[in-house]
Amino acid sequence: VVDVGGGSTELVRGGPDGIEGSASLQLGAVRQTESHLARDPPEPAQVSALRAEAGRVIAPALREIGGPAPLVGVAGTITTLAAIEAGGYDHDTVHGHRLTQDGVETMLSRLASLPLHERELVPGLEPDRAPAIVAGACIVAEVLRASGASVLTVSVRDLLDGIALSALGRQAGPRVVASPRSR
Repeated sequence: VVDVGGGSTELVRGGPDGIEGSASLQLGAVRQTESHLARDPPEPAQVSALRAEAGRVIAPALREIGGPAPLVGVAGTITTLAAIEAGGYDHDTVHGHRLTQDGVETMLSRLASLPLHERELVPGLEPDRAPAIVAGACIVAEVLRASGASVLTVSVRDLLDGIALSALGRQAGPRVVASPRSR
């Protein structure tokens, strides 16, 4: 599971038996925007430097938590990229959307070429997210590249959903409930 936040990126590997490995990387969309993307729109060299740093941090973290696995992405940066690709936010379209390496690279190229005032008008991109979306897309692109995955499946569910299910003593995922007539 990949969560690109403003200040950090969280990587968690797990399965039916629980968490197998995790890493919290000081590599967030806002943090990387502030440290790398000084121009508007960002210069190609700035984007390249950000990606190089992200790659140096992400690749060893993925190896440490257990290597390649299918990727699921959660939270704002990733759901925003899905909404941009879909042309607008719709819960049913974003949840389960498959971001490909090529699709993320195409969006990154487009977003990085636009000044902020034009990024704020991109369908699917909330104006408040426009300043940091280029850095967020760089991080997602580097996660895909470093993992060797060709696709990342988007989920609108996140940590709060997991906490709520845990508090109820339930596992995430499909749940079958018998109807009163079948008992």
